[in-house]
Amino acid sequence: MCGPVCAALVHYQHCITQGLNQTAVKRVHHHQRQYRRTNALGTHHKSVVKEMLDRLDGLMALQQSRGKAKEAARADGQKTWAFTTGKIHSYKSRQTYQEHALTFVDWARDTYGLKQLAQIDERAGELTAEFLQARVDEGKSAYTLQVIRAALRMVFSDRMLMSEVPLPRRTRSTITRSRGPKAHDKHFNPDNWPQLVRFLQATGLRRDELKLLHA
Repeated sequence: MCGPVCAALVHYQHCITQGLNQTAVKRVHHHQRQYRRTNALGTHHKSVVKEMLDRLDGLMALQQSRGKAKEAARADGQKTWAFTTGKIHSYKSRQTYQEHALTFVDWARDTYGLKQLAQIDERAGELTAEFLQARVDEGKSAYTLQVIRAALRMVFSDRMLMSEVPLPRRTRSTITRSRGPKAHDKHFNPDNWPQLVRFLQATGLRRDELKLLHA
């Protein structure tokens, strides 16, 4: 039977194979060492991070199409603005949600000494609101705040969480992601592709969207 240390190793490898960023992987690695210390003391309770990882695993629905679910909801007359199935349908979304979920449970443990996910569940409303408000006060971008809220609403299965926390509006002037010169574009000289540049300026297509176009 796989014990706590074994479970931590499995999740650590799981993170790597899913392409999670180094911060998320290091966080899991840190808790792997905690598992060893806990096991040495003869205690077999799951850490709050392991519990959150298990919950995220249970939300994965890679074989289910979010698009088809949205079409079905629209056909039933449901509103599909901000539509969600309550599941995670891609590894990229898993990476993003996992990073914010683990940061949150680390904060709850360090701030309030909550070492079990059930304890956090009981206070999810107040804790998530306090956590998000702190990120607002830190000056996080509107986009980042919306992602944090979406991630926590997902893992606690409550779309009304943090409704009382006002978020700054996301305006064109405050969007800095994917703006300005990037290292991966240094080989591209826009002067050599004036028609392409005008087309992209007119349509607003992103790099990945442009790749999908066919003549």
